[in-house]
Amino acid sequence: MAGGHRPGKIAGFAAEAGALDAAELRDYERGKRTALLVCLVHTARRRARDDLAEMFCRRVAAKLKNAKDELEEIRKQQQALVERMIGTYRTVLERIDPADLVPRGPDGAPAAFPAGKKARRKAARALAAQRAVALAMAQKAVLAPGSFAEEFADIEAVDAHHGTTELTVRPDAFDPHLEVDFDAEEPEPTAA
Repeated sequence: MAGGHRPGKIAGFAAEAGALDAAELRDYERGKRTALLVCLVHTARRRARDDLAEMFCRRVAAKLKNAKDELEEIRKQQQALVERMIGTYRTVLERIDPADLVPRGPDGAPAAFPAGKKARRKAARALAAQRAVALAMAQKAVLAPGSFAEEFADIEAVDAHHGTTELTVRPDAFDPHLEVDFDAEEPEPTAA
């Protein structure tokens, strides 16, 4: 009803009605009293709508800030995990480098297996023992931060977030008692 009038006039009538008490409003004629009350109610609704929108914006901003902080913390954890896994992988590769498991001569070139059957068996056993030690050292490098299962879980965690920069919406990120009314009327623009 008050939407077709000038905002300054509506604000003036609302201020006048707000300054009066019920006894003083009775002194006005019925039409003027109705107009004053309509302007007061209109202004109160507009103010409540503005306050609600401001409250909503603050709440969303706070949720967004918390989500960004949480995302940054996840990124830091992922970076630390990746660096630790790279260190473990490097250690494993150093332990099982095939170039280090081949018998070498004094010049550094791969040595040929001995000619005799017993010598070959002895060289093969020494090579197998060397490879077993290398495998044990690689296993030890993997087990240093935890277990194989934990390493696989870390790999899965990194793989799940690899290249993902979007914020995942968590169900607990929002208050369950807040409901959105999608059928509500479109709010009228307010004068600032």
